[in-house]
Amino acid sequence: MTQLFGERVYWANGTGCSQAWGAPMPGIPYTVNSRGFGPAWTNSLFENNAELCLGMVLSVKQQRQNVKEKVEKFAAEIAEGELLNACEDYLEAFDDFDASRIASDRLCELLEKEDSAEAKEILERRDQLAKKTFWMYGGDGWAYDI
Repeated sequence: MTQLFGERVYWANGTGCSQAWGAPMPGIPYTVNSRGFGPAWTNSLFENNAELCLGMVLSVKQQRQNVKEKVEKFAAEIAEGELLNACEDYLEAFDDFDASRIASDRLCELLEKEDSAEAKEILERRDQLAKKTFWMYGGDGWAYDI
């Protein structure tokens, strides 16, 4: 899973066997990509993993909507050019897992050349530009089998 989605995966893990093999230092088995990005992993009690993951989903959804609105506002102030195209491409790719990563990288590259408060605000939230994926893991404890 981390090899497929690692740089943009949020992983809620219920306490149990999967947490026991996946959390001990220094041998954490989760991979990172060539840019050093890997999964955001958290652990919860047996019984509340679904609620924890739902909270993560709602939080990221709100944060991404906020940065999307900032990009929309910024794009409305730009008359033309490569930066406007990058904003439009990002907005079009917002809900596409693969395309949003490409569009986000391009947008950030151009925003880094800008010297405006709006560009800096968007860049401060760059971690929320690309679409994320959410996963819940749990074992027999989470399923109330033990």
